[in-house]
Amino acid sequence: MIFEGADPAATYLIMCVDIDAPFVTLPVLGPILHWIQPGLKAEIKDGKSVLTAKEPFVSDYIGPAPPPGSGPHRYCFFLYEQPAGFDGKAHAPADGAKMSNWSRMRFSLDDWEKKAGLGKIIAANYYTSN
Repeated sequence: MIFEGADPAATYLIMCVDIDAPFVTLPVLGPILHWIQPGLKAEIKDGKSVLTAKEPFVSDYIGPAPPPGSGPHRYCFFLYEQPAGFDGKAHAPADGAKMSNWSRMRFSLDDWEKKAGLGKIIAANYYTSN
């Protein structure tokens, strides 16, 4: 992922959340967590600053999959500077297992930011998929 202006001395963490899950009109199980990847470091490739993962995921990436008839979903990406001493293993399922679907549902970005000791969002983006 290209992130111009990334500090090569910093470490970053990215999250992806589907804020429209499962149905925009019935958000009972949403938002749904799609990814938490800590340990991103900036490397210069072809003159661009590219973030590359240097640590295992906290929550493995799952792609977009809005249920039929639900309408388009917004998949939001949030980038943070990773706090010093952050331990991804303390937040991840045991033994590198993938996070269960149940654990991804009703995800609270605010609660997770506090639990992980994250600061302010330094970059954000989203795409829509249906």
